[in-house]
Amino acid sequence: MLSQHPAADTAENLRRKQREYLFPNLATLYEEPLVLVRGEGKYVWDAEGRQYLDAFGGILTVGLGHCHPEVTGRAVRQMQTLQHASTL
Repeated sequence: MLSQHPAADTAENLRRKQREYLFPNLATLYEEPLVLVRGEGKYVWDAEGRQYLDAFGGILTVGLGHCHPEVTGRAVRQMQTLQHASTL
């Protein structure tokens, strides 16, 4: 059984955490990051509920989209069968 996501944090609080924990060690190409909280198909949504066409999602999302039902279902079935096997 899948559980629901925990209550969403505010965008400003997430940005504060990003500045505190990531920015000292991570270079970015933007001044103020988007706080993306959900993806479906070719779209993503930010913490304020604005929808964007994801033109930068990467190779997997370009081909399948975010949260493709068949891929998600197969991943869940695999995790229910075997999550990890050691090489030892």
